[in-house]
Amino acid sequence: MNESQRKVLLWTGITVAAMLAFPPCRYSESDYKRYQQSLTEPTTVEKDSAYYVKELERLNREYTFTITKYHFIFSRPPVSYIDIKTLLLQWFGTIAIGGILFIANKR
Repeated sequence: MNESQRKVLLWTGITVAAMLAFPPCRYSESDYKRYQQSLTEPTTVEKDSAYYVKELERLNREYTFTITKYHFIFSRPPVSYIDIKTLLLQWFGTIAIGGILFIANKR
């Protein structure tokens, strides 16, 4: 193994480790807004407004979109989950490109 191949292996390893430290996290916009609101001011639901709250939750579920952001693995929002499919796809692409560069740098 020559010097350029060592550099390729080192940078591929650093990139994969950085992807693990900052994985892609997904959450819906409405879940995140509710989470932020619960941190600032807790709300109580009156019995007569329960229907409206349920209707708003149903509409939020139907008409929200999913956000993907990158967070440090230990400080991501609690309403989020790690998007394993995207993370594995990123790792596969990085390792494939690293492998191609490793083979291309053979002298």
